[in-house]
Amino acid sequence: MALGRLSRRSHLLAAFGLVAVFFQTDVTAKPRSAIVKSSRRQKNRYLQVLVRDINGKALPNAEVIVLDAVLKTPLSGQKFKVNKQGKSMILVRTHPQVALMAAAPGKESQTLPVYWGKEYTFTLRQPRQKLPALTPKAERPITIIPAPPIKKTRAVSVVAEDLDGKRLRDAEVAVLEAESKKIVLRKLLINGLGSFEIEKDPGKRLVMAAIAPGRLSSVKDLGEQNNYIFKLRRRLQEGRIQIVVRDSDEQVVKGAAVRLNGGTIQLAAGKTDPKGELDLKFQYEEDARLNMEIRHPDYRHLKQDVRLKVQTTFSLQLKPLMKSYVFSVVVEDENGGRVRDAEVSIIEAGTQKHLANKLLLNGLGTIEVQTRPKSELKAVVKAAGRERLVQKFGREKNIVFKLKRLSETGRLFVTLVDERGRGIRNAHVLLTDGTRAIFISKTNVRGQAAIKFEYQEDSALRLTLQHKEYKQQQVVVDRAAIDRRTLEVKLIPLKMTYNLSVTVAGEAGENLPDARVAVRQLGTKRVLHEESLRRGRGNIKVEAASDSKLEIVASADRREPVTREVNGSGDYRFKLRWRVERGRTSVDVTDDTGKPLARALVALTDSGKRIKAIQTDAKGRADLSFLYTGASQLEVGVKHKNFLPAAGVLRPDTGSVTIRLKPLEKTYLISLVVESEKGERLKDAEVKALDTEHEKLLARKLFQLGIGSVELKAAPDANIELIASAPGHESGSLKLGKSKSYVFVLKRRMLKGKVAVSLKSSNGAKISNASAIISEAGRELVRGTSDVKGWTQLTFQYSDPSLTTLEVIHGGYQTRKLPLRPGRDQSVDVVLLPRRPKVKSAFLTVIVLSKTFTASPKTYARVRSGVEKILSDCVKHRGLWAHIGMVSLGDGRTRELLSMSSGVDGKKVKQVKGRLSDLYSQAGTLSWRDLNSLAGYLDKTGKVGASGCDILVLAPKNLSMDGELSLYEAGGEPVLEAFRKKNLRLRLVEIGVLNDVTRAYRELCEGTQGFYKTLLVNDSLPKAISDLQFHFPSPPPPN
Repeated sequence: MALGRLSRRSHLLAAFGLVAVFFQTDVTAKPRSAIVKSSRRQKNRYLQVLVRDINGKALPNAEVIVLDAVLKTPLSGQKFKVNKQGKSMILVRTHPQVALMAAAPGKESQTLPVYWGKEYTFTLRQPRQKLPALTPKAERPITIIPAPPIKKTRAVSVVAEDLDGKRLRDAEVAVLEAESKKIVLRKLLINGLGSFEIEKDPGKRLVMAAIAPGRLSSVKDLGEQNNYIFKLRRRLQEGRIQIVVRDSDEQVVKGAAVRLNGGTIQLAAGKTDPKGELDLKFQYEEDARLNMEIRHPDYRHLKQDVRLKVQTTFSLQLKPLMKSYVFSVVVEDENGGRVRDAEVSIIEAGTQKHLANKLLLNGLGTIEVQTRPKSELKAVVKAAGRERLVQKFGREKNIVFKLKRLSETGRLFVTLVDERGRGIRNAHVLLTDGTRAIFISKTNVRGQAAIKFEYQEDSALRLTLQHKEYKQQQVVVDRAAIDRRTLEVKLIPLKMTYNLSVTVAGEAGENLPDARVAVRQLGTKRVLHEESLRRGRGNIKVEAASDSKLEIVASADRREPVTREVNGSGDYRFKLRWRVERGRTSVDVTDDTGKPLARALVALTDSGKRIKAIQTDAKGRADLSFLYTGASQLEVGVKHKNFLPAAGVLRPDTGSVTIRLKPLEKTYLISLVVESEKGERLKDAEVKALDTEHEKLLARKLFQLGIGSVELKAAPDANIELIASAPGHESGSLKLGKSKSYVFVLKRRMLKGKVAVSLKSSNGAKISNASAIISEAGRELVRGTSDVKGWTQLTFQYSDPSLTTLEVIHGGYQTRKLPLRPGRDQSVDVVLLPRRPKVKSAFLTVIVLSKTFTASPKTYARVRSGVEKILSDCVKHRGLWAHIGMVSLGDGRTRELLSMSSGVDGKKVKQVKGRLSDLYSQAGTLSWRDLNSLAGYLDKTGKVGASGCDILVLAPKNLSMDGELSLYEAGGEPVLEAFRKKNLRLRLVEIGVLNDVTRAYRELCEGTQGFYKTLLVNDSLPKAISDLQFHFPSPPPPN
């Protein structure tokens, strides 16, 4: 605002040629370049402020306000509170028109002008004490000229308005001496009107000048009247814009009407040339809002705002006016028949853009397209065996396309021979194409016929061959035959037909379902017909020459075949006998433990009749040789004096059989009780019965309530031992005698254990406040908590080491449970993995460069060291995140150090570390606009899915923002909405010399489900950054 007033003051004085005089009398004594170059971009700088009383004690409740040095009014939003030490870091514009005012309750305020120094100290006194006025160093002494003895004072009212009578805001009026060009008085008219008192020397002529933003100045003589009205005209500027208009297909649009408006007034208009370009020159008011409208009958209307300070060249894109058309399409051949499987493509002729493609299975269908009303359309129609058709058409609803056949000329030499290969003369040869005859001929004496014909690719060519002594035949002429040009066909002579009814049965008259019948010629044994009879009977039709003799052969599996001569049509019955076969097998006899048994009797029976018997040798084997038929029912039986007999079915094709014999056994039924020394029944007790002589387990049973019965079988003279056991108790044994009930009393087994547990994360960091629980069979024995070194020592008592487990629980890590084999002074190292989200998300690291970082190489090295540690951990644990990236903010730019990638290796990390070193010279700060650009950057990469992205931002302390302002008051709500929309979780770390919390940033992090942290600049900064573990999905330590 101050620079704007300087600019208006320069225009005001320029109206009288008084610019140089005004600079000499300016109380601020600004350099000439500060006004002449008022359009230069203003830069900001930080100031360190200290407020104390006259005793040097800090005033924590003081406030510092930035004032306009000329108007002595506070600047908007430039109000800062000091901390408990009475200090505050504020951000001001670096020009000499600013002053600082400090105020505190119960103290008199103090104002200091702002020069180029960075530190300002205020000493506030009691209200009744007055400090002498401070004269800025840059001010020059003002020479006061004594007024003439006679002056007249009067009040003057001034109104500044436009030509329509509307008052002009922020107008400025000045009274000057006409001859010396000296400014007597200057007044700012905030609402376009105001009044002031002026002392006028009768001997001097005064003039009054008025100026307003975007208006031409006006000058009037200061006469005797008290009211003055200034009508100020707008100041027009020259403007020029260049426009290129294209459509959505990047084709230029000529003849587009362009109209440039300034509010409701048309400034310029024109139409684009054949290249789609237009150059407009115009005049406009400085504060006018410009926009342009583009119209074309074939495209949608477009309206575009124009900001000449931002852009003067425009590349605009018009969307065509699209209309939907439905065409009914029929594809026919030359005769009006529909062509099947025709493919129709609709193309826009001008742009060659494919609008639709459809396959018409029956040659008929509808096609819908969307195109511009005046565009020219063409269709490309294709079908198998048809010529390709390209045809333009209009907007008629019914369209018929005619496709011609692809015709070729073929030659074919046909030779007809009999069974001996001799040519057959005077045979009729007819070539047809589906429904019509193409060629008719007869064979010559050699049985040959030459054919010449026209055909299409999809023609179904057939040869019909006829002769009075041979069967009529039809032969398909395929493409291969046409290419060969020769075709030889063997005609089958006319033969006699035999109708045979065949029945094949067994010796008992049963039909054989697997019977097979073959009809063959006598002598040559050539098979004319062969068939399987599913039910042992069937009807067979055989053709043969009248002078040939035939025979029927009936056969079946494992039956003797039977042959009979054929004496014409009729019934033929066959009875087939079983075929006798020889078989061999080996029988191995063992007891139930697999031990071979000698001198066991092995008997083989057929349908209950014994056909062979033999004893086993010393190895328990008996080899059997026997005859059998398909009707045989073989069984093998084994007997032994000390074992129970056994028998089984024997398959003739089995090479060897093993038969296990069970010994003669006695059944024992006993009742058992398992209890402790206190007489309590033990749950989940287990009882085993063991044959001690043969070391054989006879029975094993679990008693859930400690009581039950067991049934077992053993030899009458067997030595049986009963063994009982229970969890946490010592086992006991008893000999089985004549009693039917037994009681086991088991002693409890107790052991002492001592375990030292060490807890570390996957990256080697020690884990504190983790719970270590030792349990036995689900019962908790002891619990402990790890110290700051990740250690805890547990002492406990247990009974069963196989049921002892160790479980480690921590809120930031995955719970781990593992079996424990306790022993004295045993130590266990447990590595915990951080909790991972159910869906892997992306991770982005952002470093914000500023003077706070780059003012000292040591400070920047500390920050860079912490960032490099994060990169190294991301390489080591690359499975934690779906994508990882890194950017830097500084100097008003966003630099991509590591693009969003699904895999980060050591080579990429080395490249990023080099880029970090190159960024030392950059500087900037963190703003809401930077956070919005980050959200846009992630949206542009396309790597952030439904799981969102975790963003770690390392930023300097923002001293320009009031730390007590809420997110709403600081204007950060749009950033919160952008982050929530893209599921972005902000993890912000503020680094600086003060440890104050910025409320707006903390509310932004909490609103995005992220974290907020502040760190101090010191030697432990790299370790503090790495200890935060923001690169793992675990919560950081509290601030």
